[in-house]
Amino acid sequence: MMMKHLNGYKIFEDKHMTDYICLTHSIKNYTIGSDGIIDVDGDLNLSFKGLEKLPLNFGEVRGDFNCSNNQLLTLEGSPKKISGSFYCNKNRLRSLKGGPEEPVDFMTCAGNNLINLEGMPRVENGFNCIRNRLLSLEGYNYVGGNIDIYQNPIHEIILPFIEGHRDKNDLIELFNHCDIIQGNRLIVSRLQWFYEEIGVDIKVNSYFWREIRRKYLIVE
Repeated sequence: MMMKHLNGYKIFEDKHMTDYICLTHSIKNYTIGSDGIIDVDGDLNLSFKGLEKLPLNFGEVRGDFNCSNNQLLTLEGSPKKISGSFYCNKNRLRSLKGGPEEPVDFMTCAGNNLINLEGMPRVENGFNCIRNRLLSLEGYNYVGGNIDIYQNPIHEIILPFIEGHRDKNDLIELFNHCDIIQGNRLIVSRLQWFYEEIGVDIKVNSYFWREIRRKYLIVE
């Protein structure tokens, strides 16, 4: 009986704390599952709150989820299912792991410290990942709309040649399959083969190659 009483008090205490956190972060229209996971009916905006981590574990958000303009080091706690768009731009993220597991409408993770795309969900209508440190596209999933990876080391290598291409997802899959980039090393022979396959002619001594050599340790 004592253990049952204590467990009941623990559940009450946890719910009370969750309600308090939701109140302080202006989270409304939420339900708390028996496992403590929070579902939100509508948009959820946690931007500009100085967060280093998300305050709760979210399950489903039936709307947009916005955790941008914080100090997040991880996406752990993010909703696994979002009906709308996912905004995690302008944080300190080095990985997209812990984010949504199901497709999202639009996603922006601009202005972080990402070096690859591991953890990226399927995105139906546009993906913005500018101003990161992408050295590869490892972890790339699928994007139904535009792909924006300007101001990343990887940008000059691939994006200019796939923009507007109707089979861009297939091209990125081929690029990753070729294992062109290994850490911060770039295998020129494999990259040249990739360009030949997609019909691109790049001169070895061009500005393009000089920029690539500046950003990668080239391996012939």
